[in-house]
This record gives sequence, C-alpha cells and structure tokens, in this order.
Amino acid sequence: MGKLIEYIKQPLWKNWFVGEKIGQGNYSEVYKIYYENKISALKVKPVFADSIDSLNRKLAVAEIESDIMYRLKNCPYIVEYQEKAIQKIVDLGYIFMIRMEYVSPLTEIMKNYYIMSERSIIKIAHDIGKALAYIHENGIIHCDVKPANFFCDLSGNYKLGDFNISKYADENKGIGGTKGYIAPEISESGAVCSYQTDIYSFGVSLVKLSHGIDVSAEFLKIINKACAYDVIDRYKTVDEMLYDIDNIKTYYYVDPAEFS
Repeated sequence: MGKLIEYIKQPLWKNWFVGEKIGQGNYSEVYKIYYENKISALKVKPVFADSIDSLNRKLAVAEIESDIMYRLKNCPYIVEYQEKAIQKIVDLGYIFMIRMEYVSPLTEIMKNYYIMSERSIIKIAHDIGKALAYIHENGIIHCDVKPANFFCDLSGNYKLGDFNISKYADENKGIGGTKGYIAPEISESGAVCSYQTDIYSFGVSLVKLSHGIDVSAEFLKIINKACAYDVIDRYKTVDEMLYDIDNIKTYYYVDPAEFS
C-alpha cells in the first residue's frame, strides 16, 4: 500500500477532495479529505480477488465495518460514520472507502506529554467505557480495543474507532486483536472474541496509559478487575465497570485545555 490515493477518482461525493495521508493499518490507509472549510477522514481499503465469487465475498466483508459504524453513529463516544463509496479500478479490483469525522489520535496527543495525569486516564476510561457499553448493547464486539484506536475531538471527548475486525456477537468467529492486548482465553485456548475479551483489552489499555502514574487504590482495583486473567474474576459487563469508575471520589471531567 502507500499509493492507494493514485487510484481514487476525485472528487468524491461530488465535492470532496482527498488530501494528505494521516495513517495506515495492515489493510487500509487513512487520509484527510476536504470540502471547502470542512475536514473529514477517509479510510481506504483495496479489495482484489481472482474470481467473481471471491470478490463478492471480500466486498461483503469490507461492508461489515461500514455497516457497524452506521449502526453505532449516534453514540458521541464513537468515531462518527458519515458515508461510504466503492470505486472499481480494474477487473476484480475495487477501492472501498469510508468517510468519517476527523479526530485526533490519542497516541499523537500523548507524544506531547511525558505522562498523563490520573484524572485524564479516568476521563478516558469513562468515555471509552461508554463507547464499549453502547457497542455491546448493540450486539457488537470490537475485538481490537487498544490506545491506538482511541481518539479525541475538539470538545475533549474521547472516542473509540477502527472497527476493521469487529463482529456481531452471534457470529462464531473472530480471534483477532493486537499482541499484548489479547485476552488469555483467546491466545491460549483459541476462544473467539466476546464482550469480556473486549473488557480485558480495555483493562490492559488502561494499564498501558497509567504507566508511570501513582494511581489511587480505588482506580487500580478497577483496572485490575477489568484485565483479570480468569474470566470469572473479570467484570461481566462494561456497565458494572462504569458504575465503579463513576464512583471514584477523585473523578471529574478534564478541561480540554490540558491537551492544547
């Protein structure tokens, strides 16, 4: 990858033009996309196959991410879906695109700070927890919860994004994730992604974000329960975890100026 923009016919949606590349994953690239004074993000996936049947299957898989994002678009703690487009570039070759709101990656924000404060980690835990609870309420499992998929908007709200390998809970598939964040029942026993494997990844994410911070005992207890090795010792639902987060005595929202 790296040159997918060369294949995109512009303008998109009649008036949007693709700008600079801002990110890349294993299966996609992300660009800024502009219309007058508006800015969005454009996720671009190549879809190639050696037969019509194979192509149709791959396009159906590519559609899952946009379908999931559309279903979740009303949650303020999830990167907002806007539109999708598909362009044919060669026989048995397409470009699949999703336009979504432009938000800043948490990993980029953290580069400007040596460590984050406990109150900012608690704010992240609250907002991403709200996103996970909404996802699970809608019968969806994220399957790749990690700080690299956390974002922040101009109002200081944290959001969960990247639904590339997400799945519906009733699908008996999905053992993906990122090394270091995968729950032990997946890595050791080959179990499929579940609500509680998302919670484990969320807990590990908070451990990583809290590195170097002397967090309070009550917040540390929450983090440890979220990423407990045994499923039986873990939070059963994100709502249970959010209840404990919202009852931390030191909890309050963070002024977005902290990251300006």
